[in-house]
Amino acid sequence: MDKKVVCAIPWMHLAFEPSGKVIPCCLTSTFDYFSGDLKTQSLPEIWNSKNQRDLRLQMMKGEKPEICKKCYKQEDATGQSGRTHHNKQNEDLIKSIPQITEKNGAVPDMKLRYWDFRFSNLCNFKCRSCGPRYSSSWVPDAKKMGWITEHAEKKVLNIDETTFPSKLDFLEEQVKYVKRIYFAGGEPLMMPEHWKVLEMLDAHKKYDVRIDYNTNISKLDYAGKNVIDYWKKWDTHNGPRINVWPSIDEIGPRAEVIRSGTVWSRVEANLKTLAGLKKHIAIEPSITVGAMNVFRLPEIINHLTELGVIGEHPYQSYANFYLNLLEWPSHFHMHILSNKFRAQIKEKLKKFVSEYNKKWDTDIGPRFDQIFVELDRSHNVKQARLFLEKTNQLDTIRDEWTFKTIPEMEDVRRFYPGIYKRSEMIEIKQAKPAFYLTWVINNICTNKCSYCPPSLHNGKNHHYDWNQAKKFINNLFAKHKSIHCSIAGGEPSVSPFFPELVKMFHDKGHTVGVTTNLAKSIRYWKEVSPYLTYISSSYHPSFEDKEFLKKVLVCARSTKTYVRVMMDTRHWDKAVDMYETCKELKYVTTEPVKILDWNEGDFTGCDYNKEQLEWFEKNSKINGEFKEAIYRKNNIGGHFYYSDGTIDEYGDANELVNKGKNDFRGWSCDIGLKSLFVDYNGSIRKANCRQGDIVGYLQKQDDIVWPKQPEICSIKRCHCSTDVYVDKRKPKYGQ
Repeated sequence: MDKKVVCAIPWMHLAFEPSGKVIPCCLTSTFDYFSGDLKTQSLPEIWNSKNQRDLRLQMMKGEKPEICKKCYKQEDATGQSGRTHHNKQNEDLIKSIPQITEKNGAVPDMKLRYWDFRFSNLCNFKCRSCGPRYSSSWVPDAKKMGWITEHAEKKVLNIDETTFPSKLDFLEEQVKYVKRIYFAGGEPLMMPEHWKVLEMLDAHKKYDVRIDYNTNISKLDYAGKNVIDYWKKWDTHNGPRINVWPSIDEIGPRAEVIRSGTVWSRVEANLKTLAGLKKHIAIEPSITVGAMNVFRLPEIINHLTELGVIGEHPYQSYANFYLNLLEWPSHFHMHILSNKFRAQIKEKLKKFVSEYNKKWDTDIGPRFDQIFVELDRSHNVKQARLFLEKTNQLDTIRDEWTFKTIPEMEDVRRFYPGIYKRSEMIEIKQAKPAFYLTWVINNICTNKCSYCPPSLHNGKNHHYDWNQAKKFINNLFAKHKSIHCSIAGGEPSVSPFFPELVKMFHDKGHTVGVTTNLAKSIRYWKEVSPYLTYISSSYHPSFEDKEFLKKVLVCARSTKTYVRVMMDTRHWDKAVDMYETCKELKYVTTEPVKILDWNEGDFTGCDYNKEQLEWFEKNSKINGEFKEAIYRKNNIGGHFYYSDGTIDEYGDANELVNKGKNDFRGWSCDIGLKSLFVDYNGSIRKANCRQGDIVGYLQKQDDIVWPKQPEICSIKRCHCSTDVYVDKRKPKYGQ
């Protein structure tokens, strides 16, 4: 036998697909070459099926099977592959092949040393390069895209739904032979079958079995069980026997586009947890390298090194990661990038490899060898155009913006204009030129909401006196012809100078609004509301205010009033009831509000289920007539400009925030020039987002340094509507 051809896999392994079809190896999945089908055949029949026998015979003759070309191709580039890896670990089996194989290629004694069972396509991610075959979350999108596949009718495919022996009894028969198990999916840590196998291995005390995981590590527990509790039982003599290969193709918002379903803060937290378990597991991130991330490999690898995920390792310190070439779908292959850009990428990667090796005294060069080969391939026009077509479809279906989140992909779009037709926001301008002042006048509140920063309800009324505040206001009056002041807290109405403050702005012809829980009495709001341009009343279902609706109606008689219902999952029904009630009020506009995690600036603080998210889709917009009326009358609001030339003259900042379209990183923003933010302690910043240095204090107004140039946004989420409306511009490609 030719050692450069033969592979141990056909003599020790079968790969089971979620559909019930069986293939020789997971690396042959892109071919229509099946060992059998569990729907129509028994395991012994599949083990010695014609295709399985022919594969063995072909290798024994020294012929390289076409379905195995991925390994042979990788060996030509790097000298290593899955084939060489398995052969090295099963040298005794390779030597025994002539003795255990019959003339027709059959192997009478089935001993599955290596298990790779894709029990299900159940997955909570829908990665760009995946599809419904391996992800249940992909099925709805695949239907919308008009794909015709055998999987399109049923979302979750499961081996148990075929004639496969129930309750995985066949594994009990094979457990004495198994040496290695590979869990993939779908997402294995979500699959009940995965946990059954772990329990079976635990029952048999098979703690010497090596287990490999391909996982998105979005979850480490299932039905009250934590996978780490099992892993800690495994033998660690001569190093960990649990290998975890987390699929990390990008970091931050880029990961959330490439691997849709990702909440990066959770993934990163789980990565840190795994990095602290190196006694029990060997962690080796698996990076699938394609057009959307090849230019970012240094940043990805460096970040994983900073997290401690890449680092000390039993066999390959600071080289414990995999780079897997993305070959299918071909329109995500790096050959869609321009020749010039790929040449620049290659130069960047070579420099990175050299510097990384020197810094960490390691050698990651072989991991990049095949990447360099692929970067030298000719530009593929057909696949580049297909990438734009498919990206246009997916971005529209998923309400994502690939070229905003991954601006480097403009390299493809600029050569083929007109294919990607989805319009994106490129600029925001104030509806009426005005200076925006946001003022948090205190940090004391009648409520203590769990989703609000403790600093805004655990403090005191003022850290400065009213005379200092009046001096600052009069200074602004002298500088600006038109001002809109948004007042917040804490709870602004408990401040003794709140009524006089709003009257000052009103009497000078400026506009002033407040965000409040309406804590004060009905009489109080009857007296104050005429001086306010609008009142944004927040309803918090975790706190009872029996007169809330009466106060809303009193305010609505004097000024524009709307209710923002905080959709707390712990009080969901109560929140929905209030929303439905307020929606029927004639002169009040009501909006349901997703609760933001004040630490992260995203929605991770409140896990909404599928039904609740669908409810938001149907109930997220505020009344258009109200928006138009209030924008025309007052100095608030913005015009949203889009790349296709359209303009939303009554752009709604709250709608952007609710839909997560408030990431303006990299944009040029006029905060400081057209806005200021005054905090409860008297500090003055450019905006509520707190980007940039403090420019001064109310207590020392002579020392204020007035900003003179725009800021380049670096904040994850622009969650304050006033900040959203400040003039901002997306940079053009290359800037």
